[in-house]
Amino acid sequence: MASFLSEMEFSSATRPLFICLLVVAFGLVACDDSVVDPGDPEPEPVDILVEGTVTSDLDGEGVEGADVSIFRGNGTGDELATTTTDQEGSYELSFTLDEDDTPNSFRITATADDFQPFEDVVGFDSEITLDIVLEAIDPGNAIWRMFGLTPDGRSNSQITTTASGDEAWSFQADGQFLSSPAIGADGTIYAGSGDNNLYAIRPDGSERWSFETGGTILSSPAIGYDGVIYVGSNDNQLYAIERDGTEKWSFPTSGSVESSPVVSEDGTIYVGSLDGRLYAIDESGSEQWSYLTDGFILSSPSVGNDGTIYIGSNDEQLHAINPDGTQAWSFETGGFIHSSPAVGSDGTIYVGSWDNNLYAINPDGSEQWSFQANDLVRSSPAIGNDGRVYVGSDDGNLYALSADGDLEWTFETGDQIFSSPSIDADGTIYIGSRDNNLYAISSEGSEAWSFDAGDSINSSPAFDTEGRVYIGASNGSLFAIE
Repeated sequence: MASFLSEMEFSSATRPLFICLLVVAFGLVACDDSVVDPGDPEPEPVDILVEGTVTSDLDGEGVEGADVSIFRGNGTGDELATTTTDQEGSYELSFTLDEDDTPNSFRITATADDFQPFEDVVGFDSEITLDIVLEAIDPGNAIWRMFGLTPDGRSNSQITTTASGDEAWSFQADGQFLSSPAIGADGTIYAGSGDNNLYAIRPDGSERWSFETGGTILSSPAIGYDGVIYVGSNDNQLYAIERDGTEKWSFPTSGSVESSPVVSEDGTIYVGSLDGRLYAIDESGSEQWSYLTDGFILSSPSVGNDGTIYIGSNDEQLHAINPDGTQAWSFETGGFIHSSPAVGSDGTIYVGSWDNNLYAINPDGSEQWSFQANDLVRSSPAIGNDGRVYVGSDDGNLYALSADGDLEWTFETGDQIFSSPSIDADGTIYIGSRDNNLYAISSEGSEAWSFDAGDSINSSPAFDTEGRVYIGASNGSLFAIE
């Protein structure tokens, strides 16, 4: 038989038929005209279960609503599962992998509002228990505390921006964003809208909460040293809002509150009103004093190192007010003052006026110098590390002035500038224009990039620690730019 088989030749066409004949000869029941190669066996599924609790490092209590995710490997592998913790902080992740597709390790992350992000790498196992302790963020360490960044209003940040003009995301409200954003310690962005709401927006662009007032919000929010958010409304109120979006208190005035509040280092909140008064309010919402001017107040206050409060008024004067509410002095210009003053390290106060001038005023109230633009100066000045002063004008120009008031350069945009400049750690200046663009401008006056928001920009930019730039526009969009 073996000799017979060895002498036969088989073509690819006859080989299957011959094998079938052999199968029949050996008594098998069926035969087919093809041969099935069994190959490798199918991989077995492996069920994976990861469970545990997420708690706070402050009190050991479970953190409800934390997002827990698991990824393949210890790098940037694919997300395998995600879930949200329950009321007790418990979580469970379950998924299935093929046995030949299991990684050596998993990366597990957890995020929650008001906590630092968590990440850990664990070795592969089909059952994993991982209890996670999240580190609470100090709410007082705001990233961008208020309009003008600091109580002195310099708008000079120690953050180096990395943005190149690309949109990371946009958040849409039902009204214009004329209010400028503030940014909390956990990266939450706060901005008021023409739809009467103050919005709290997470760093990924999703809404955390909204707080409705009884009027349009033109005031820019400020963040207290305990994390409470303060904002004015055209319903004549200043609101204090907890980090969870609930009202702490409201303070009534007799006019719209379009001025942006400033929180001094001792916790006192200063804000102006269209009733012509500057109010000093303590953290419980009680009035400490008020100071009356002879015109509407749309300017936002600034606080000097010695505690003196500076604010402009439609009575065409810059007012200097002692910490006890008495007048130190007033400086007269030739027009309304909607610009908010900025205080230099030497105590010089800079403010714009509707008489087309930017003024530099000595701490005793005497004029140091003035610079005349070609139109109103309603933009608020910013001060660079080198003492250079930047301010926009209704003539569409951003002006860079030396500390002595000499013009160093001019950057022209295509329309009026109501926005106020913000400066990053590298000296790049960011400012919006009513030509719809946000501009990034080098310290030498050349354009680094511009971003088209699709509508006029009246608000002023803010930066976060990731290097992003945030700006609102009149089309109701708040943009994150990277």
